[in-house]
Amino acid sequence: MRFGRRALLIIPILVAAALILPGYLDQAAVPPPTRLLVGDAVWSSGSHPAPDFTLPTWQGGVFHLAAQHGRVVLLTFMDSLCTTDCPVEAAELHQMQLRLGRLLSPTIVIVSTDPVGDSPGHIRAFVARYHLAAPFEWLTGSSAQLAKVWRDYAIEVTSATTHSSAIYLIDRWGSEREGWGIPFPTSVFDRSVRVLDAQYRSGWRWPWNL
Repeated sequence: MRFGRRALLIIPILVAAALILPGYLDQAAVPPPTRLLVGDAVWSSGSHPAPDFTLPTWQGGVFHLAAQHGRVVLLTFMDSLCTTDCPVEAAELHQMQLRLGRLLSPTIVIVSTDPVGDSPGHIRAFVARYHLAAPFEWLTGSSAQLAKVWRDYAIEVTSATTHSSAIYLIDRWGSEREGWGIPFPTSVFDRSVRVLDAQYRSGWRWPWNL
């Protein structure tokens, strides 16, 4: 009977080891993703959860950031009437989409910095001019709705056509991993997206970090 009791105690320990050890070895074999990210700001997984928000889309839907868990998100801020930095950024994002392809491209989320000027017609013309393709969302809303998101992501909007800009790469668990200011080196974005995608597909995380 004593042996039977010991066996009952040992079996769960062996099962737990069988589950944890392969994950530990897999994690040890993969270089820490943070070392491979080289943004103006870089954060480790889980250390900077992306502030959540819900905003209307330019096509009449509703976008909830938390619902994007499972996808890499590239979050940025533009206005469709901008003639300086926004067109340059949009062209670079289009080139990134071409290089990565639709399956690997992050979901591009553009938050409006001009709630009055960003009408559906103006956004449609901007998107067509710079060939932005799915997966992407352009988010609008009232000044009050947008102002909270601007504050959460340290974006300064002083007028309809004057605003700061930044790009945040958010991983599949909803954490900010890279932050970039102007200029935006899109070849680096390509590599960063691949790093975050590889971490999600082959990296192993402790259950309490999921």
